[in-house]
Amino acid sequence: MTEAELLKKLQFDNYTAASDEAIAEEARNRYAASHAANLASLEAEGTSINTNYDRQRDAASEATSRNLSAQRLNAIRNGMQRSSYNNATLGKIQTEGDKTLNDIEQNRTDAWNSLAARRTAEDQTYEANVLAAIDDIRNREYTRAQNAMTTNNNLWLALYNLMQQGSGGGGGSSRSSSKTVYPSGSDAIAVGSALTNSVGNMMRNAAQQTLAGVNFADNLMKSFGTKYAQNQNPGGQRTAEEKLSSLVRLLD
Repeated sequence: MTEAELLKKLQFDNYTAASDEAIAEEARNRYAASHAANLASLEAEGTSINTNYDRQRDAASEATSRNLSAQRLNAIRNGMQRSSYNNATLGKIQTEGDKTLNDIEQNRTDAWNSLAARRTAEDQTYEANVLAAIDDIRNREYTRAQNAMTTNNNLWLALYNLMQQGSGGGGGSSRSSSKTVYPSGSDAIAVGSALTNSVGNMMRNAAQQTLAGVNFADNLMKSFGTKYAQNQNPGGQRTAEEKLSSLVRLLD
């Protein structure tokens, strides 16, 4: 069995929690499309407001002009173009026309104020949804990381217990009868070294940098290093071969 095959059999959960930036981006993306659609709809309403009230203003101005022209013509026909009555009537028509234009502009302003309030409400709703989504995603990431840590802790504890049992198991007088070809000598030590390095990385990620997780990883790393990496004497090498063989038999 090769080092890669052995490590693959271990089936660690290599999950790494998303960063704050990634979480915020995912949260925004949940509502980005609907928010953009709502803003586009509000913008279209703004265009419609101007179009509608511009049309009303033009119609009111034309109506005032027609009424003034009609009154002047009528005054000329009756020879009253300079009379106080005619001037009063023209003034009244103009005042009514101005009031109509003012009412139209006030309605335009009210419509824009209403639209602005809805735009603010839309932005606030979007921001509230994003904040809620961030909390939801953080909880999800925490749960996944905790599950990964539990999975890896259980596996490493099982492996550690196996190594501890193997440490008192004699000097290698018994070998497995399995047909599996186990690594030996420097290959066994290489696999042990790979496992040693893997422990620290796996546990540090899974424990999310908690002190307990890091200390546990360090302790395992030191223990595996002692068990596997004793390549200075044949006894240490033999111990590594025996324990690796036990581990492979357990996994097969």
